[in-house]
Amino acid sequence: MAMNKDITQSRQSIAEEAAELFVDLRETPPSRAMKEKFTTWLTESPVHVEEYLAIARVFGELTHVDPKNAIDLDVLVEDTIVALHGGVHAEPAAEPPARRRWAGFGLAASGLLAMIAAGGFYAVLQNQPLRYETTLGEQRSVLLEDGSMVSLNTSTAIEVDFGDESRHVRLLQGEALFDVEKDASRAFFVETHSVSIRVTGTQFNVYEQEGGTAVTVIEGRVEVTPRQVSALQETGSSSGTVLQSEAVAHLVVGDQVLVKSGSVNIETRNLENLEPVIAWTDRRLVFDATPLSTIVAEFNRYNHRRLVLDDATLATLELSGVFSSNDPEVLILFLERIAAVKVVPSADGSELRIQAALAAP
Repeated sequence: MAMNKDITQSRQSIAEEAAELFVDLRETPPSRAMKEKFTTWLTESPVHVEEYLAIARVFGELTHVDPKNAIDLDVLVEDTIVALHGGVHAEPAAEPPARRRWAGFGLAASGLLAMIAAGGFYAVLQNQPLRYETTLGEQRSVLLEDGSMVSLNTSTAIEVDFGDESRHVRLLQGEALFDVEKDASRAFFVETHSVSIRVTGTQFNVYEQEGGTAVTVIEGRVEVTPRQVSALQETGSSSGTVLQSEAVAHLVVGDQVLVKSGSVNIETRNLENLEPVIAWTDRRLVFDATPLSTIVAEFNRYNHRRLVLDDATLATLELSGVFSSNDPEVLILFLERIAAVKVVPSADGSELRIQAALAAP
């Protein structure tokens, strides 16, 4: 399937294929076979379209995109031939294939394309927010159409909706590091279930945790408003809640806030060390006197083989260290050396159960 191909084939090799096709198409008016080869290659994956468009854009020959960023793949093929050969069309196919349309993606040099798999085909609904997501243990970075970069941590999903006057991203679940391109004319908003974040250009981490959202500023300034406050402001009813400066947090570098779901309260602290917050981008987990229950929960965010605390007395055991997020076995070896614990795999091997050494098996 095309999706498996995209996983195993590197982005660089796809870009090289796109460049080779672009050169081949430039040299001579293509035959029907060449046109069909080009069409087939494009329809294998949205990544192929993405890389071709990046190359065509560099050479100033990207003219086949409408104002809504919708692309008809058959028109794309035909317009490519016209653009490269001054009106010389390729030999038409005997039976034109059905129209294939992918829409709504950014056109930066390495722009991103939202992909939705359905029956082996990909589609992006026109005029709908773009959706990007990662599975358990997966991480990816996406370059948005304005040049902003969003890095998605494990099991994360976002929706992107850009307009002429503002830029909106909704973090549906998980964790993301935002590096926002400055644009004073279009504020950048990030929304979660608990907060609304407003910036014009900065870098910050947003973690949608169970029961709330944590926002940490890496560079620049960020304005955070609890969603509950925003809702009260929109209805014009405060119910006795202060809705001015006390309800909005203005954060600078090192500031971190936690807003619980449904709350108007903002818990603020300043971090001297930001490494534990963004270490995940290097697939590292950094702990400093962290309870074992929290450490186990963090490892379980990244791995299919889950860690389970069988003894509640171990939950408050505090540990410090730096670990690879996708290697829980290293944590197990560390625990067995420094604490009175034993680890018992479950019968099916899907779990590693951590027990006090004296506990009954």
